[in-house]
Amino acid sequence: MNDNPFIKSLEFSNPVRAGEENTAHLQAEWPNPGWTHIDTQITIEEKERRIIVNLRGQRGPGMSIMVIKPFQTDLEILVPDLGDWDVVVKGRAGDHIVKITAI
Repeated sequence: MNDNPFIKSLEFSNPVRAGEENTAHLQAEWPNPGWTHIDTQITIEEKERRIIVNLRGQRGPGMSIMVIKPFQTDLEILVPDLGDWDVVVKGRAGDHIVKITAI
């Protein structure tokens, strides 16, 4: 079973700076109100110039109404080096890729 949310958007609030943590605003949805966020893992693949963001959730016990549960969160993402990068957010309906250029 996929424990990722549906990803709507990921936007950086300021120019992305290499070697610093940068704030990115994520808008996403859980499949129903029974889901809650349990963990965020960020992995840097320097050779491929990708930053992988994996938000994991967990469905609570019992029944839940079948409506989407939107949520928003800010992520601190370290971009290790200058240049072009792909930020890949793992999502329930597929990966959401944002191309950035770190200065």
